[in-house]
Amino acid sequence: MESSLSIHASGGGGDQTAVKKKRGQGRDPKEAPLLINAIYTQYEVLKDVADEMNFVLSYEEDEDWDIYWIDGPIAPTFLLKMQSYQRTNHFPGMYSLARKNLLAKNLMAIKKACP
Repeated sequence: MESSLSIHASGGGGDQTAVKKKRGQGRDPKEAPLLINAIYTQYEVLKDVADEMNFVLSYEEDEDWDIYWIDGPIAPTFLLKMQSYQRTNHFPGMYSLARKNLLAKNLMAIKKACP
């Protein structure tokens, strides 16, 4: 399975040259399958799901991606730099919802605020 997205551009003599798309150049979703950046994940199930859904996994920082899959938290500054078509599996403040003790604390605060 190819780990990076490549497109082919015609050269002067009709030859095919591989050109990597870099971040910020944009990518037409109709020309290639969705690209998942999995550089910061350790789970093999992501590879299985990508194969099943015909997505492409990438492990390169500078490649243009559609989905950014990460095992840890994402900095809010990273989210501000994302393009409108890009998605991630985390959002700021997710920690307070994902932890049982913080979720209970927040639900109790909501219950007090909205009787």
